[in-house]
Amino acid sequence: MTAASDIDEVTALSVAYEAALRRHDIEAMNGAFWNDPHVLRFGVGDMQYGYDEVLAWRAAATPVDPARTMLTRHVVALADGVVAVDITFSDTDSSHLGRQSQTWVHRADGWKIARAHVSLIPR
Repeated sequence: MTAASDIDEVTALSVAYEAALRRHDIEAMNGAFWNDPHVLRFGVGDMQYGYDEVLAWRAAATPVDPARTMLTRHVVALADGVVAVDITFSDTDSSHLGRQSQTWVHRADGWKIARAHVSLIPR
């Protein structure tokens, strides 16, 4: 793999993950995460440590605004098999700017999110 191919692959996966968020495709969202006790997801008002906690949270979570608009996406290869994705977005309630960061790692079963963080800041 090369850094350019890693970036291309993860960019496509990030686009697919965003689409899954907007259509509330829980299976696709869960499938994007690394199935491991070390996975970590920090949301706006929640934290999950480990894949099982991510699954439990996702099952009860309020769906993302389907009208959510992607503003920026920055993708950078940090090392072989490690790619960071940083996104800004706007929901229908445009009083806040959303930020989403993911660290994707290439595992035996493909690219998976090992770390994720979502936050909102006032505009």
